This record gives sequence, structure tokens and C-alpha cells, in this order.
Amino acid sequence: MGIQIALRNVLRNPRRTLLSLVIISLGTGMLFAVSGFVSFITDGITESTVEQYGNLQIADVDLWNRVDDRALTLLDGERVNQLEAILDELTEVTGYAAQLTFTSQIQKGSESSLLFGVGVDPANRILTGYEIDRGVDLQPGDRGKIVIGRLLADNLGVEPGDYVTLLIATINGSFNTGQLQVVGVFRGFESFYESQFAYVPISTAQMLLNTRGVDKIVVKLSDIRITDSVAAILSETLTDSGIGSELRTWDELATQYKQTVGMFSFILGAVSLGIFVLVFFSILEVLTMSFMERTREVGTLRAIGTKRKHVFRLFLTEGALLGVMGGILGILVGVGLGVLVNHSGVGWTPPGALEEVPILVKLSPISAVAPLAIAILSTLISAVFPALHSARLQVVDALRSQ
Repeated sequence: MGIQIALRNVLRNPRRTLLSLVIISLGTGMLFAVSGFVSFITDGITESTVEQYGNLQIADVDLWNRVDDRALTLLDGERVNQLEAILDELTEVTGYAAQLTFTSQIQKGSESSLLFGVGVDPANRILTGYEIDRGVDLQPGDRGKIVIGRLLADNLGVEPGDYVTLLIATINGSFNTGQLQVVGVFRGFESFYESQFAYVPISTAQMLLNTRGVDKIVVKLSDIRITDSVAAILSETLTDSGIGSELRTWDELATQYKQTVGMFSFILGAVSLGIFVLVFFSILEVLTMSFMERTREVGTLRAIGTKRKHVFRLFLTEGALLGVMGGILGILVGVGLGVLVNHSGVGWTPPGALEEVPILVKLSPISAVAPLAIAILSTLISAVFPALHSARLQVVDALRSQ
């Protein structure tokens, strides 16, 4: 019954109610659109990060502790076999592959550049992180081949089929050189990635470094959401096995991930706070005017025996109804904005990126939770002060009000 009376009171002044609903729905709709955009961006960053690092990486303890002696940080064949046997027991693991990284100088004629190389098994590629722009990717059985980024290829002036020279320090500290054929040029998401990274067969990397060891084993899981639980189980198993290896999860390895996601979370929080304040003060003014105009009505209610808490509850219910109705309308407005943005073809170029990416809004129920809650909460809080003021009025003073 109380809700029905509150609803009648809300609707009996259509103009004022319409103004309140417009303010709430516009704020909620904008917040829903921003929340959906942030969700789209953070999901994309998460997927690309996992694609680059895998869900987990297992390496020697000394590698994680950044020991200078490279020979002490490598996993030999025996330990690799032991780790593979452990991983084979976990049904959540969908794939794993060894990697061997190195730093070298790459030269083509008089041009040279710093190179961060990654030795991979072309027959067991659980991660890529790039798309081939020209030429082909590494193939099973390849030796002496290399795939480099577009910016690096442009800086060196090379194309697929050309040869480049790598100057590299071996595991023992001596110098080695190797002439590799460029079979492909890839494009990636970041300029740094395209300008300094390259991939070679792991056998080629081992030949250049004069070793049979590997740096790490990259592990891919069936679902990113089980990363922490599998990591806990696997970490305990590694400790019990005593093979001197530890793991790191993808979010521990991606040092910039938390900073980037934190930046977008801050932006969303700032927008949420701004909309909360806007709705709060706007609705506070509207409700205060509405409740003051009904002072004699409050006196009448109190005169017939209505308790102060019931008057307070009635006005508070009116505020909550405005919040609910405005919030629901706002979600519909936000969905409309999202659909409009998703079909507009508008794009932006993130910092460090080479190509424009589309601006999209993720239309999901999760994105609607926070905007709807903020709409209801801000409206409900804005109704508290005028509701308290109305409930505390003396009957005689309320009846004398003009």
C-alpha cells in the first residue's frame, strides 16, 4: 500500500517527475556506456596479455631472482621432462611449450638495431601475439629462419627472403654470430613490439646461445578464471618435487597490465563519482521543493495519527521509486548509446599502438549493475534530508504552512 501511495505522489506532478527522470536516466545511461567501454578495453587488454605471456610460466628460481649468471637460470632437459610430466597430470592444462629468450644485435648491411629474440618450437605454438603481414610464419623443421616486426624490417630495409646477421653473447660469455633468413614480417599491437622483437626456432636460439637448455615453459589453461586456483595447486606440487622451479601468473609477468587497468578503473571511478554528485544535488533540489510544497499535507497526515517514521518512510520510498525508474530508463538509454557507438565505426589509437582500434561498448548485464546501483543510491540519499525535515515537522506548524 505504501508503495502505491508513493507512486501516486511521484506521478501527480508530471513535469517535475519528468525532469527528475531525465536527469537520472541521462546520468545512468552515460555511466553505463562508459562502463561498457572500460569493460571492452580491459577485456581486450587481458586477452592480449594472456596471449602474449600464457596463463602461467615456469622457470628456474634463479631466473625469477634475476641471477646474472645465465647458465644457472636455464632448465636442462631432465628438469623439462619432469615439469612436462607434472603438467600432463593437470586436466586444466590445454598446452605448454618451452621458450628460450635472448638479446642480440641484428644487422643488415650498414643498418643495425637491438633485438629481443624469442626461441619457440614452430610445431608447438600455443602463443602467437602477432599476425603475419608479409611472407610466412615459422614452420616445423625450420632452422636458421627468423620472423621480425614491421618497424624493425622497415628500419633495416629488409623483406622476406633477405638475410640478416645476429651478433650475440653465448651462455658462456663468448661471442657468436649467425646469418638467418627472414621468412616473415609480423604486425603487432604496440610499436615497441614491432620495432625490437623477433622469433626464431628454439633450435636456432640454442645454437646461437650454445646451450641445450630453455628459459621457461609457458602454460596455457582452459579458462583464464581458473589461473589462480591452478597456480596454487601447481606451485605446491613444484615445491614438493624439489626441482628448483617456480611459476608466475600472467598478471605477475605483465608489469604494465595493472597500471593500465588501474588507469581505466580510475577513469570509471571519477565518472561514477561525478554522476553520483550530479544526480544527488539535482534530485535533492527537486525533492526538497516537492516536499516543502506538501507541508500542509504532512500536517494532515500527522493530525490523523500517522507516525513520523511512516512519513519518513513514505518520502524515502518516493525517492527510491524515482531512482529505480530513472535507473531502468537510464540503462535503456545506455543500451541505445552503446548500439549507436558500436555501429558508428568510430576508433581511437591507444598510446604506443600503431593502428586505430574500434571504440566499442560491451553491452552486458554486469556493466549495468554499478550504474543502476549509483542511480538508486544517489536518489535515495538525496531524499533522506527532505524526508527527515518533513517527518520532524510539528503538526500545528505544518497545518499553518501556506
